Amino acid sequence: MVALSVLRATRAQLLPWRRQPPQGVAASLLKHAADQTVAATVAVVNALTAAKLPLESFRDWGVLAAPCFFGRRDMAQAFERYATDGAWGISPHLVPNVSLHAVSGTISQALELHGCNFGIGGGPSAAAEAFLATPVLLGGGNLPGLWLILSSFFPEFLPGCRDEEAAECLTAALALTGNDGDHEASCLRICPRHTGDDEDDMSEFSLPAFAAALGCRADGHHHWRLPGAGWVELAMNAGQGA
Repeated sequence: MVALSVLRATRAQLLPWRRQPPQGVAASLLKHAADQTVAATVAVVNALTAAKLPLESFRDWGVLAAPCFFGRRDMAQAFERYATDGAWGISPHLVPNVSLHAVSGTISQALELHGCNFGIGGGPSAAAEAFLATPVLLGGGNLPGLWLILSSFFPEFLPGCRDEEAAECLTAALALTGNDGDHEASCLRICPRHTGDDEDDMSEFSLPAFAAALGCRADGHHHWRLPGAGWVELAMNAGQGA
C-alpha cells in the first residue's frame, strides 16, 4: 500500500469541493457528479498529497470503486421530477453520473489513468466484495497498481428524510500494489479461505471499522471476516495515512 486516505464529510461539506475541486481536477468533472464521486475524488487527491508521490507514477494504474447505494438519492429526485414534469424534468447528466462506474471513471479522468476502471457491488456488501476482485486485478500482471475506493453514507438516506443533513459520506482510498516486499509500508492481505487463524473469532467486515483502523495512526494488525468465505487483514504502519 503506497498511499491511503480516509474522508468523512456531510453533503454540505462536499459542496465547496464540487464548486471548486482540488488542484489539478477539472471543475467540469465534479459539477454534475454524485456525492460519493466528489468524496472519492477528494480522498484520492488527499492520499496523493500525503504520500508526496508524482502523479506520473500512477499513469498505468487501474481504479476499482465500490460505492454503496450509489446514486440512490439522485434517482429518487429524478423519479419525483418525472412524475410532475415528464421527460423534460430529467437532466441528461443523470445517467453518466449515477451509473455504477461513474466513481472509477471520474477518478480515471481526473488522474489521466490508462488502466482499467469499473465499479463493483453497489449494495450493502460492496466494500467487502471489492476485496474479492482486487487480487484478481493485481495478480494478473497487467496493472502496476490499483486505486481501491470504498464509500457509503452513514446513515443511508433518501431526499427529505430527517437524516439527510446529518448523514456522513465515509470514503477510504487506497493505492495498492502487488507484493513488493516493502515491509515499511502498510499492507493489505486478502485470504480466500481458512489459513490457520480462527475466522469464527473475527468480526464481519464493515467500512466504518476498516476506516477507523486506517485512520488510527498506530501500528497494528486488524482482521475481518468477508461475506461467504475468507478474510481480510490490515497491517498498519503509523507513519502512513491521510
